[in-house]
Amino acid sequence: MKTILVLTDFSENATHAAASAVLLGAKLHTNLLLFHNYQSLPVTPFYAGGAMVAEEPEWFAEESKKHLAELEKNLEPVLETLDEDDIKPHIHSESNEGNLVENIKLISSKKDIELIIMGSRTKDPIDHFFFGSETTSVIHHAKCPVLIIPPKNDLSNLKKIVFATDFDKADFDAIQYLIKIGKVFDTDIEVIHVVEPGDTTTIKTDKETLFREHVAKLKYPKITYRKIIGKDVVKRLNRLCKETGTGLLAMVHQHHYLFVRMLKHSITKEIMIDQNLPLMVFPSI
Repeated sequence: MKTILVLTDFSENATHAAASAVLLGAKLHTNLLLFHNYQSLPVTPFYAGGAMVAEEPEWFAEESKKHLAELEKNLEPVLETLDEDDIKPHIHSESNEGNLVENIKLISSKKDIELIIMGSRTKDPIDHFFFGSETTSVIHHAKCPVLIIPPKNDLSNLKKIVFATDFDKADFDAIQYLIKIGKVFDTDIEVIHVVEPGDTTTIKTDKETLFREHVAKLKYPKITYRKIIGKDVVKRLNRLCKETGTGLLAMVHQHHYLFVRMLKHSITKEIMIDQNLPLMVFPSI
């Protein structure tokens, strides 16, 4: 059985994301693995001139296990709210010291990880996603989709998904997974193609045709297409999501497409913070 990996630092945002993971796991029929990555850090002495000392690694491990047990207990009421047709996911937990990305790789070698879920780390919903080294590192190295859940927003009212695409081959797997989510939530999916002004090359036309043919074979009736033309990509995309009641924004993490172009805009941080949407990022390979 597949597993959703839920990364937690025991913050309020991370706990909120874990509750969303319970809902999604019930719909997708997966287990949940709660994982905490900890570091044994030196402790500053109380007196001047004292040497730096480190807590015993066992202390950090025990504290991590204790908080994970508390998190599992806090998720029990969420399990009770699931629909009768849902399958309650089995929830278990692990913790380990060291590099987060390396620990994720280790977990993935032992379990079939379908999705990674994590909460945004600050009060700004997507702020840590774009500017936090740990989260961007997870996204950069992930071999499966990564879902960022902001505070005060979840997947409980998922009526529409917006997928920003450049019609590359990596987007084929992404749209197939979004359709899987769309089926269990009965969700509309709008495929958005971001076009630079004057960019009407034959290559892009051919890529779009191939993409549409691929999607048509999947036979999901609730898909529509739209183009966004303009240089202020982030602002237009954000406005579209607000106007259409979008519940999830999705894109593929690629080095040559929308993801990087968005980062080049000085307005990106402000716009994405205002957006306050769950964000799913797919690997490019």
